[in-house]
Amino acid sequence: MVKLDSEYNENRNKTIDYMKGIAIFLVVLGHTNFSHVQYIGLFHMSVFFLCSGYCYHEHHSENIKTVCCCIAKKIKGLYIPYVSFNMFLLCLHNLFCKLNIYTNNVGFLGGGRNSLLNADYGKISTYSMNDFIYHTVITLGFADGEQLAGTLWFLRALFEVSIIYVLTDFIARKLKRFRHCFIFITAIIIMAIGCYLNYNSIHIVTGVEETCHYYIFFVIGVFLQKSDLNKLIKPNVFWAVLSFGGLLVSYYVMAHEKISAFTVHMPWFYVTNGVLGEILIFSISKIFMRGNHTEWVAYVGRNSLHIMLWHFLAFKIVSFVYIKLCGLPPYYLASFPVLNVDYLWIAYTLVGVVVPLGAAVLSHALIRKLSISHSAAF
Repeated sequence: MVKLDSEYNENRNKTIDYMKGIAIFLVVLGHTNFSHVQYIGLFHMSVFFLCSGYCYHEHHSENIKTVCCCIAKKIKGLYIPYVSFNMFLLCLHNLFCKLNIYTNNVGFLGGGRNSLLNADYGKISTYSMNDFIYHTVITLGFADGEQLAGTLWFLRALFEVSIIYVLTDFIARKLKRFRHCFIFITAIIIMAIGCYLNYNSIHIVTGVEETCHYYIFFVIGVFLQKSDLNKLIKPNVFWAVLSFGGLLVSYYVMAHEKISAFTVHMPWFYVTNGVLGEILIFSISKIFMRGNHTEWVAYVGRNSLHIMLWHFLAFKIVSFVYIKLCGLPPYYLASFPVLNVDYLWIAYTLVGVVVPLGAAVLSHALIRKLSISHSAAF
């Protein structure tokens, strides 16, 4: 197969890359005005946590030194990108206000022509120096960040999930044969805490309720790593159709009973849907891997962080073109994440994936060129 980037490693788990590629596509689609976004919400984010758990290495919890090394890696791989991207957007905040990417126009809250605007997040004004200091502090504290960095709650949750697991596993090792039992019971307790927080509408600034919600999927991923997943689930069209059908039933129940896919009052509901979604994505990934010219799916997966970071900003390209073509007021560009135009979800999805991916290709090429130039100089 053709290698699309210099970061490709033969030792990578290609199935995970394919799963992440499909999942990030669903994330972008889920942020558009696609009419069945609630179906995607049943499972799309749990896939990332399961993949992260599946890639977890047990040696991280062997001793204090390895635990500290693991935490240091998570700071570098999750905390630093979270802070860096938020600070980048923070520095551009006032410029974005001038460009109407953010707006404080009073007409914005009115809904606009035929309610084209998504104004749920309200008006956003320019920042004073005190505002910049305040938002810098909350960003460094892993709290809420800039609007265009909204998807980075995932990095925060994955950071917290990873730290909790490595500490739990470090303690569990002392229990020897009860190790896995302790880990499982801890996961159930954490899930119960998340349900309690959501049921009582308790929101903690650092998103602890999200961490509690997704921790169980990370643990499932770790346990699946210890077994042969291909023997547990024969990835084929049958499993794909079965899991897809199961999710359709949940989608119907959710619509009939007016249950939100993002509400976790009933743990059995979201855990079941998460597992069904993971079977679906796993089966589709294996089907893709057997096909020709599908390496691009794995490449998308390897660059899923780029897409997660930049797709909200990429959406503005589609909104800008539509606003210009239709002669709409400039402040419509602040509609977040997209304009409420039914057929635009296709354009938003394509641009939301392709533009960040193109930027990743260019950055990889530039880094490779600079590396070669540096080597030649010495």
